[in-house]
Amino acid sequence: MRLLRAIPTLDPASGGPAATLGPISKELESSGHTVEIVCFDNPKDPWIKELFFTVHCLDCMSSSYQKLNRLYNFLRANFQSYDCVIVHGIWNVVDHAVWRALHNTSTPYIVVLHGMLTPWFNQRYPRKYLKKYFYWVAYQHRILADANAVLSFSNEELLMANQSFWPYRCNDVVVKYGTARPPEDNGLRQIFCDHFPHLADKQILLYLGRIHHNKGCDILIEAFARLSKEISNVHLVMAGPDQLGWKDALARRATELGVGSNITWTGLLVSDMKWGALLSSDVFVLPTHHDNHSVAMVEALACGVPVLITDKLFLWPDIVASGAGLVATDSVEGLSDIFIQWFTMDPEEKALMRSRAVKTFSENFDVKIAAQSLCGIIEQTCISKNTL
Repeated sequence: MRLLRAIPTLDPASGGPAATLGPISKELESSGHTVEIVCFDNPKDPWIKELFFTVHCLDCMSSSYQKLNRLYNFLRANFQSYDCVIVHGIWNVVDHAVWRALHNTSTPYIVVLHGMLTPWFNQRYPRKYLKKYFYWVAYQHRILADANAVLSFSNEELLMANQSFWPYRCNDVVVKYGTARPPEDNGLRQIFCDHFPHLADKQILLYLGRIHHNKGCDILIEAFARLSKEISNVHLVMAGPDQLGWKDALARRATELGVGSNITWTGLLVSDMKWGALLSSDVFVLPTHHDNHSVAMVEALACGVPVLITDKLFLWPDIVASGAGLVATDSVEGLSDIFIQWFTMDPEEKALMRSRAVKTFSENFDVKIAAQSLCGIIEQTCISKNTL
């Protein structure tokens, strides 16, 4: 099959969808499929130069109207070349352009929600909810209804999506999601330690993700301050882009709590630095208030790093069942409890949890599993459209 994946940007700072597009596309190509990507990035962007497959960069990061027309024109000129178009995310001009260009053609399209239809956003941002509601009634519900499949990453995400807006009528399907195995160490830890030598003898509690309200960074700082009073030699690494300009306020709060010097803010980590940080960490933490999936958590598991997460990550039952980490409520008290539980755990118990982390990744989140699951859905979609 020849597949086109449509996404606003491949910038790794934008989050999980961009981070996993490459590994899954590579696995699909190794299985004999052809994968191309269309996005609004500039072909000179550094993350584009690193890619090995065909990327159609529309070089348009201006108005939504211009983006919509540019992608629509590209699709109308090329849609017959593809067996299926995969749309990553909603509430943007990508899914709108794909719908306009394809809904009356023989080329099917599927939409991957990426957690963008859950009630948390409606509750957290009521003004945005009203704006989205009008757009939902006018266009968004039809974009999903006309899609050959709408993909969620868990049963819980699928159920939540059904509760966000009305009317909600679509062919919703749960698909596996994952990423590639980490590279061999080959000095990756040393690369990270060379950049942050003060961490060499520390027990590292790693947060790897966007500095964003829904990620619970504020309750992480509060819980870490409590942990530091009980356990010495623990250092919190906050690794991720500050998209909201929130980092300075969080750093000030950490200083007020007396733990400012025990936190390192690295900014966005990619490639060798990211893997070095994961391999150097004692444990990974994601204090999210809402997440359908976490690529960073999956990468931590792949590195044999246990995870401390909240029950607002939809994949938390998998972590409990596998024994690859600890789960708490998304509160200061909840995080504090699992922090103490982990850092007072016997070395033998920690070692067992590390081995379970790798096993959990291999059985649930390996890129081969994700690619096979996605491919199966695409094939069913194409068959229903008689394009195979």
